[in-house]
Amino acid sequence: MRAIPFILFILIVFVSSDITGQSYRKLYVTQDYQDSGYCGQTTTNYSPDRLSIDIIQNGNSPNGYRVIKSGSATVDGYVCDYDDSYTRSLSPTNSLCNIFEEYLSGCCEDIDVSFKIVPNYSIITPNPGTNNTVPQITLEMTPGYDPLVYKWEFFHPTTNNWTPFPAAFLGQSSITFDAEDLFGANASNFYGVSIQYRIALCNGWVPSGFPYIYSFIKESPQVTNVSISNTSCTYTEDGGFTVTFNRPLDSSTGELLTSLSLRSAGNDNILDTADDISPFQNITSTTYSSNQFTWPQQIPEGTYRLSYQSDGANSLVIYDPIIITSGPPLEYGITANDITCFNTDDGEIIITINPNNNGRIGTAPYKYIMNGGNEIPFSGTSTTIINLGTGLKTIKVFDSNNCTQRL
Repeated sequence: MRAIPFILFILIVFVSSDITGQSYRKLYVTQDYQDSGYCGQTTTNYSPDRLSIDIIQNGNSPNGYRVIKSGSATVDGYVCDYDDSYTRSLSPTNSLCNIFEEYLSGCCEDIDVSFKIVPNYSIITPNPGTNNTVPQITLEMTPGYDPLVYKWEFFHPTTNNWTPFPAAFLGQSSITFDAEDLFGANASNFYGVSIQYRIALCNGWVPSGFPYIYSFIKESPQVTNVSISNTSCTYTEDGGFTVTFNRPLDSSTGELLTSLSLRSAGNDNILDTADDISPFQNITSTTYSSNQFTWPQQIPEGTYRLSYQSDGANSLVIYDPIIITSGPPLEYGITANDITCFNTDDGEIIITINPNNNGRIGTAPYKYIMNGGNEIPFSGTSTTIINLGTGLKTIKVFDSNNCTQRL
């Protein structure tokens, strides 16, 4: 029943449920408020016409909504008073794929609204801006919602239409993909092409911030293993390394490795500090056979970073640390015992490895050369040369790597 009061104040309240966790909200498409024409100056006891819509959830999925309508007014003793509520139970698909309309014919106000149900989520991946030329893209939204809200699309540069991602990516809050995932064997046709990406619900809603724009470049070969050749001695610079890649170079296009650079960590063996040497060594371009490439120049003990790309336009790869070491240094001591009597050849020379017990043991087994003669091996940390006569003796000691003592 309606009175004919005058509306001095109208309050229309639209309230969503206060749901913790991954929640949903209503997004109005249209809102129309009209004076019903029944209210006048004599209106009393006015309680504003109210239309409340609460989203219903089951776990992290929407399952429809609840409507509450209320209001009252009195004019010349004529009372308008109503309080009504009802629930529209819907599947998650129907909840997210439709636009809904609700109407209220109130005491003083007619209200007509249409709305969509959308998730309260946001983009986690930062907008790439101008740094958007990459071999691989990761897009991530707030996780934990119904899979229906993760409907990823890209704007196909050939068909000029928004196109769903392959099925393996749909329903995932975080996706990582490359050109081959989207275009298969035709991926090379889309390198260097700007492509838009977004999420679009089946009701047409697109989260704020989309689309993101990226351009694919071909991924350079990736390092899967590094085989180290350490230096022979602490004082030699004959170290090296061989890199194993995840794929061979494309011989059909003449693909090369380019812009190869080796950065040295310097004396502190810590990369990205003041004493780094960059480039320590570099190579303009090169090829490799099978999946392996050996750095062509020998390098000393130290810590290094390798950077490179293929064909000069593909993705830059940085790999570290590459650590070249050596065995422990060698230190030895010599003690001479003179002959006991004239013309008696009972002199001795005692060789002791690591005489100061400071870890300078080299690499066993050992050998010595006396007076430029033949190599004489010994396996322990000391040996005694016996039956020596008088005269000058020159002794040189080496470990198994032909390293000797350096002072």
